[in-house]
Amino acid sequence: MKKKHIYIPIEILVRELNTKIIFSYEAALKDYRVYIGTKSGIDKIVQKKKEFSKSGIYFHKSQIISNRKYIKNIKRVFEKFVVLDEELGVGLSNIEYTFKKRCRNLHDIDKFFVIGKKMMLDLINFDKYFKKISSITGWLKYDIYRKKNIKLFSSEAEEIMNKYGDFYLFSSNYGALSNQGLNARMKFDKQLQEAKNSKNKQNNYITFKNAIKDFKYLKKSLFKFLKKNPKFKLILRPHPADKLYEDWNVFDQFENVKVIKKYDIVPWILASKGLIHRGCSTSMDAYFLNKPVYYFLPNRKVLNYEKNLTYKISKKIKSFENLNDVKKKIFKNDSIVNKEIYLKRPAHKIIIKELKKINITKEKKINFTLYENFKYYFFPFLGNLKLSFRKFFLGKNIVDNFKVPTFIKKKELAEKINSINNNKFKINIREVTREVFEIEKI
Repeated sequence: MKKKHIYIPIEILVRELNTKIIFSYEAALKDYRVYIGTKSGIDKIVQKKKEFSKSGIYFHKSQIISNRKYIKNIKRVFEKFVVLDEELGVGLSNIEYTFKKRCRNLHDIDKFFVIGKKMMLDLINFDKYFKKISSITGWLKYDIYRKKNIKLFSSEAEEIMNKYGDFYLFSSNYGALSNQGLNARMKFDKQLQEAKNSKNKQNNYITFKNAIKDFKYLKKSLFKFLKKNPKFKLILRPHPADKLYEDWNVFDQFENVKVIKKYDIVPWILASKGLIHRGCSTSMDAYFLNKPVYYFLPNRKVLNYEKNLTYKISKKIKSFENLNDVKKKIFKNDSIVNKEIYLKRPAHKIIIKELKKINITKEKKINFTLYENFKYYFFPFLGNLKLSFRKFFLGKNIVDNFKVPTFIKKKELAEKINSINNNKFKINIREVTREVFEIEKI
């Protein structure tokens, strides 16, 4: 049976998977056949679809595809390229620099989904072409906090509570933790290299230099506090883009402090006593979950462009001792939140409605030959075997893939979908090839 197809690549598992599962499920109920997988998994479909006529919607998390050959492949095999940029949210501080970096190649985009009215106005002021392609939809990640969807995290939150007990959660958005980390970033970012010598001091190089100072202050402040309070339990959650990630290992000396990247951030917030941050957008997740939110102030002046929504909805603390002063108070101001995040209707409903307006060709199911799947499963198996050998016998230090250390298994995906479906509809889940699943209503 032919259906309209949506193809969804996932780049950072813990940040994107659950929101994309919700969207895939809801799109399947509207008669779409959805393919969800890692980027490398969806790339296998890109190669496969070259054999067929142009069809389907490629739903990406960002409009930044600097590899022009790659975007040409996408435009060659998919009828529509739609974007919800997961970096253009309420935690954005240096907005001018971010727009210059991210808001490029707009003519590649057929539809652009925006978090709220304020961001829409900022985007149009930056480039009027956004008015032609954009719609205010809210964000898929905030659909999680609707009653039935939060069940996705029940088992994970329970596991965390049983293992770690009462703890506070610190969520990082530093990006650069040391000068070495900043240098590592600059190797792959020409704009960041140029910003180093820019006369305009409101740029990302200065933002990262401040982040390095702030991280040093966090270490100094937290070391002092933990020595006085050895029973204080803290989970540190690095940002996927933190450089160098190994800099977090300095906290291993404290028994009750753990640096953990496992799972989505949501079950950790659910299990915690409260979230501490310094401008991270996860503060909004804690806000929606009715958890205390604390902004850890730096030992410098907070710049005006840093006083965004994440700053406004948080209790300000100068040290961890201050948690006792405000821990029972939860600041709620929905009026300022609603100005920046569209919440009147679930984002998935508006996005699917917008996609329904797009004419695309119905397709047959994507199928791979036995030989193709043999290659896609066997060669990575050999690669993993080689890495395990090097690690075990040669003592090589193998760094895990922070973005997608391992993809979801079919059983786990089925359990997550059933937690929100509750056996109401017949949903078929098929493993199409390595790291790609097909989801549809039957």
